Amino acid sequence: MRQLRQLPSLTQLHTLHLRNTQRTITNMPNKLEGLVNLTDLDLSFNDLPRVPEPVYLIASLKRVNLSHNQITEVSTLIDTWTHLETLNLSRNQLTGIPAALCKLVALKRLFINGNNINFEGLPTGIGKLYNLEVFMAACNKLECIPEGLCRCLKFA
Repeated sequence: MRQLRQLPSLTQLHTLHLRNTQRTITNMPNKLEGLVNLTDLDLSFNDLPRVPEPVYLIASLKRVNLSHNQITEVSTLIDTWTHLETLNLSRNQLTGIPAALCKLVALKRLFINGNNINFEGLPTGIGKLYNLEVFMAACNKLECIPEGLCRCLKFA
């Protein structure tokens, strides 16, 4: 934690990659809302059981990579990421994603592959993500894709 002590004061920071740095809930900074220019956050390949709450307070995020962790749930606070374009939650322990995800209308790429998500674990309003271009959900417990999602995706 000592090495990240000054992180909240780096207000001009745009990119923060903490991939494979043994991040856990206890060694993440608890105040990150000052990172008002942060657009790209990579916390992949760590030991996070959930998304650290201070991360939800970074409203400027456009790309978030939380893949290869131990995340079991995503908070409804996800709707604070109104500018988010890419969300990678692949290779975690998720059984579902919150309906609040459907409020992320700027979302273009959603990666949820390699989890334990079934049909009921996908929000019914997922078809409201009209800007969604990439939806990766392989290696889950999905037997079909929600009809609303099929309507919003642009097939090539």
